[in-house]
Amino acid sequence: MTLQALALAADRFGDRSLSYPYYRLQEAGHSVDIASPDGGPVTGLHGVDFEADFPISAVEQADYDLLVLPGGYSSEAIRMQAPEAIDIVRAFDERGKPIASVCHGAQLLVSAGVVDGRRLACHPSIKDDIEAAGGTFVNDAGVVDDNLITARDYSDVAEWLAAVLDVVETATDGGVVASSQDPGHSAGSTVQPIGTIHSPYSEESGMPIQGAFSDAMGVVDLDEAYVDGLLDIEGFSHLVLLYQFHAAESYDLQPQPFMEDTTHGVFATRAPRRPNSIGMSVVELENVSDGTLFVSGIDVLDGTPLLDIKPYVPDFNGVESARIGWLEDSIENERRRTADDRFLD
Repeated sequence: MTLQALALAADRFGDRSLSYPYYRLQEAGHSVDIASPDGGPVTGLHGVDFEADFPISAVEQADYDLLVLPGGYSSEAIRMQAPEAIDIVRAFDERGKPIASVCHGAQLLVSAGVVDGRRLACHPSIKDDIEAAGGTFVNDAGVVDDNLITARDYSDVAEWLAAVLDVVETATDGGVVASSQDPGHSAGSTVQPIGTIHSPYSEESGMPIQGAFSDAMGVVDLDEAYVDGLLDIEGFSHLVLLYQFHAAESYDLQPQPFMEDTTHGVFATRAPRRPNSIGMSVVELENVSDGTLFVSGIDVLDGTPLLDIKPYVPDFNGVESARIGWLEDSIENERRRTADDRFLD
C-alpha cells in the first residue's frame, strides 16, 4: 500500500528529523507532502531547505495516512503562526492515524491534548511538559503507544522511522482497523471507523442477540469529519448500521449460534466471531441532532466502532419469499433471544 504522508514544518526545524523521513519514505514508494505556516519554503537549523506544498491552513487531513512532526524549533513556530495545526494533530489522533514525532515535535502533541495517559519519548528539555499533560516520558529511541510513535532526538531517527513503518504496515495488513482514508478512499484500502455507537449494554451476556428483540435506546455519535453525510437522513424511519465486533477475538468457522443447539457454518449465521469482524443491525431512527443519531432497537455493546450507515429501504431489502434455512424452526419456537457467554472464551 502506498502511504500519503504529511509533514508539518516551520523554519529552524530539525534537519535530520524532516529530511530523513522525507527521503526514506519516498525511497520506499510513499508520498510525502510538506505544509508550512504560510505555504512558503522552510529552512532547518543547519541550513537544509525544503519547499512546502501548501500552507497548513489548506491541509485536508483526511487525505493522509501518516503525520510527521519534526523536531527543532518548528513546533513552537507552528503553534504561534498556524494554530490550526493543533486541530490537524487532534483529528489524526481521534481517528487512530499514526503520528510520528521527534524531539520537540511532541510540543504539538501536548497542545492537541493527546498525551494524557500515553507513553512517549521527546527531548529531555520538555519532559516536564509531557508529564504535566498527563503523559509518561520514556527514555528510548522509538516509543510506540498505539498510533503515537515518538523519539528523543535526531540520533534516534533510524530506529524511530523503522517503528513508524512497522506500525503503518501492521495497521494496513488486512482486517478492520483505523486507517486514514477519507470517505472517498479507493477500493482495497482498510476500513476506518466513522463514529461510535453507545448502548446500555456493557457486556455481551444478557444483551439482545438481534435488534428485532430489543426495545433499548442507543446513541450513534458520528465523527465531525462525516457529519455532512447525514443530509436528508431524517426522512428515513429505519437505518442499517455496519460496525466492528470490537470485543470478538479470533473466529469460528462452525459456531453454535445463540438460537441453536448445534453448529452451523459461520456464513450461515450472524455469530459475532467472524473472519472479518463486521456486524449489522437495523435500528429505528428517533431523532437527529447535529452529528448524533438517537435510535431504538439497539443490540450492540457500548463503545462499538461504527463503520457505515445506510438507509433501510423495504423495496430494496424486503424479500417476501425469502427462505431462512435452519433459523425457521428456532424463530417459530422462540428460541433464546438474549446472548449467553458462549462467544466469550
